Amino acid sequence: MKKLMIGTAISLAMVGGAAAADLPPAPAYYPKAPPPAWSWTGCYVGGNIGGGWTNTSFFDPVALLNDGTANGAGVVGGGQAGCDYQVSSLVFGVQGLFDGTSIHGNGQQPSGLVTNKSTIPWLATLTGRIGFTATPSMLVYAKGGGAWVRDNISGTLTGFGPISNSSYTPSGWTVGGGLEWMFARNWSVFLEYDYLGFGTKTATFNNLVLPPATFPISVTQNVQMAIVGVNFRF
Repeated sequence: MKKLMIGTAISLAMVGGAAAADLPPAPAYYPKAPPPAWSWTGCYVGGNIGGGWTNTSFFDPVALLNDGTANGAGVVGGGQAGCDYQVSSLVFGVQGLFDGTSIHGNGQQPSGLVTNKSTIPWLATLTGRIGFTATPSMLVYAKGGGAWVRDNISGTLTGFGPISNSSYTPSGWTVGGGLEWMFARNWSVFLEYDYLGFGTKTATFNNLVLPPATFPISVTQNVQMAIVGVNFRF
């Protein structure tokens, strides 16, 4: 009896082993890798649009007379490109920005007879940036560096027309800051304020009444702008 039971058990084991050998192998399981952490390291290009305003005043260094102002505002818009490098929660970078503008201003000279007019067709900055990540995808940053602006200025005598003009490109400095949010792996949006200071520069004006005479005018100017923009990061 005992021998019969042992034989039966052996037979069942052999049958079970053969049946198991006929089963398909279990599918392999590979754990899914977590998505990469947000990183600000890399370069980008993008566009921006917003508003700008200028404060501009004039002084005649020869006659020692105040020649009034030409303050105004307008739309700014253009593009920017740069690169960032992240170390822990700090982000360091460089950026170049070039914007066209419709900023135009005007103001009366103290005599009341001459109107100053100014337009700014473009401005540009080259800056360093430093920021920290308030969250992995939110960057708070400050920036500073060099600035350039193109100025077209004229004086118009009431009842007569333009009597002088000047076009020149002063250089200066800029500081600013903003917030940038990386809403997708390769895309970010930002909100930014910038102050561009140009100090006092001497511009050469053409006398349109008695050409080809020229004369110097000291121009004190700053430009401020608030912009929103989008960057494609790669």
